[in-house]
This record gives sequence, structure tokens and C-alpha cells, in this order.
Amino acid sequence: MAAIKCTKCGTKIENITSGIIQCPKCKHKMKYVPKKSNTNVQTSKNTIEPQKTKEKSKEISKKKENIKKNDNGNGCLGFIVILILIAVFSGKGCHTDNTHNDKKNANIPHRENMYGISDKDIDDINWDIIVENVRNDTTGKWKLVKIADNINIEKYALSYYDKYFESDDEIHAIVNFNYNTTTKLSVFGDKLDVEVHEYVDKEEHDANILYSGMVYENFQIYLDNGDIEKIGMDSTSSEENINDDATSENFVNAIRNLEHFIDDQSIMDIKLENRDLCVYIDLNKSPITVNLPIEKKAILTSITLGDNILTLNGYDNLWDTITFDFGDIGKIVNSKNNMESTETGRYFVGNPVLEQK
Repeated sequence: MAAIKCTKCGTKIENITSGIIQCPKCKHKMKYVPKKSNTNVQTSKNTIEPQKTKEKSKEISKKKENIKKNDNGNGCLGFIVILILIAVFSGKGCHTDNTHNDKKNANIPHRENMYGISDKDIDDINWDIIVENVRNDTTGKWKLVKIADNINIEKYALSYYDKYFESDDEIHAIVNFNYNTTTKLSVFGDKLDVEVHEYVDKEEHDANILYSGMVYENFQIYLDNGDIEKIGMDSTSSEENINDDATSENFVNAIRNLEHFIDDQSIMDIKLENRDLCVYIDLNKSPITVNLPIEKKAILTSITLGDNILTLNGYDNLWDTITFDFGDIGKIVNSKNNMESTETGRYFVGNPVLEQK
């Protein structure tokens, strides 16, 4: 039996076998298919192969006897025929299927100036992959997985491709309710294209609105060795976002008037002291409606509000860190040194860490 997480609320459900499962907490229904084991296939192969080898040996022996009887003294011709027969049967025994997994070669050296390597095993994450069809998909090639985990999907994308793509013309969506993102995985030549979108409400239920959110990040991963190339990195610099006339008061007021701040009752205060911009938050009043553990809700809040703050221009000379203080729950500190820019905007790289006070 297995244990899985609810793809809607994250509740752990134990003693699962297969079939349709209903979450005991939110009543969400899911279809669970256990991972296939290769044990029976291997056993069957080991049993059949020796028998095939014996049969081939007998057949070759008979060919040899026939050649001896009909050779009429021409030993060279018989020897050549025997070699041909052995080569034919040996070639059949060594044949392997040519699948998309054959593209990966661990001996290929890594390229220079790459963003990183996609070398994490997707099965190391503490949840079972449930691949679903996408509603209203007319191609039959769109697949969907729902998670709520604190991971950089580009690090696991190649492993996911190796294990869950059945063909290279499939397109897979990974909806992460922890980060509020939808990642589109598709094959483009010798690379895996990884496109991270803003999550749009209920897009996982309809192919017509899937991937309709703005693009946050775009990676391309080489299928031969996992090299990650980031598309559109560093299109703008922090130095271009400086206004010498900016003041702390103007900065704080500009933040209070941002879309995600102006009506958020959970934001208790905003202060800029000693080059640390601190946002004080009461998660009991959070507008996030997805049922998540309090720690994950804090991380999601910091990502949403942090990205929103980084849309402001002209204030980078006022701060070194942005801190989200959640009271007794802990705090998340983002450093300017961990900020990157793309053509779609600025963001903090890496996974947010909730520090206990």
C-alpha cells in the first residue's frame, strides 16, 4: 500500500492501493495508479532468454551438419556460412528498443556557461505522481500533474521526462499550488522546454485556459546530459532601477498602493529601517483560499508579495534585504544579492526559507 498527498489541499492519505480516492478532508476525488514494477518483466526475460539461446544453438548446429553434408569438400564456403549464421542470430539477441531515454548519455561533458544541471530524481519527492488527462484537450497528448511542494521544477524536469513522458509529442503541465505556478514541459528538438507560468484560477480543469498566465521563467534542458540553459537571463540590472531622489517614505507608500497590498487585511505594517524593508503579516487574515499548511502559506505569501514589490522602479538604492515577518510562525529574508531579472520581470532566485525566531 502507498501514501499520497491530496492534489488539492495537500492532506496526506495513507493505505492507498489503486482506483478512485476521495480526500477525507476536502472530499476531492483523484485517480491513483501505482507505479509499475519491473520485477515480473525481468524474471520473465531471464526465464525465456536461456531457452531461446538453446533453441538458437540447436538451429545453428543443424545448419552446420547440413553444410558438412552438402559442402562437397569446399570447407571455406561452409565456414563463411557458419559465421554469417552466428552473426545473424547474435545480432537478434542484442537488439534493444530505441526509446526517448536513449538520448541521455552520462559521458557527454557539460557545456560552459550553463544555468545548472537537471539532476534531481523526481521520485525522491515525498508524493506519488498522478498523471491525468486534460479536460477539453482535442489532441490526446496533453497531460497534467498537480503538486504542492517547495521545489525548483527545472532541477527535476529531466527525470520527470524520462519516467512519465510516453512519447516526445506529449505536453505535460505541472501545477504547483505551493508556488501558484503552472509549468509547461514539451520537447523541442534535442532539448526539453520548461516554461513556468503564473497560475490562473481553475486552469487545470480546462485545456482552453491552461498556460494562459504570464510567463515567469523559461528554461531549456539538453536531453543528452541535463544541462540547463536559462532563456532571457539578466535583461535588466539593478543599477538601472535607481532613483537618487527616492525616499524611504515614498517607497513605503508606493508599496502600500500596490495591487496585492492595498486590500490585503493580513498586512499589519511596513517599515524600512537599516536598509531592511520589513513587511509584518498576520496569516490568520490571509486572502489565500487554498488549504495549505501554515508554513507553506507563509512561503507562498512571501513569493507573491516579493514579486509585487520588485515591480517598483527607482528604489533599489534604499534596501539590501526584504523581510516578511509572520510573528510566532517565523520570518523569510530575501537578499538583493539573490535577485535576478528577465524580460518578464524581476524575482528572487532559490527556495524561500522560513526562519524560526
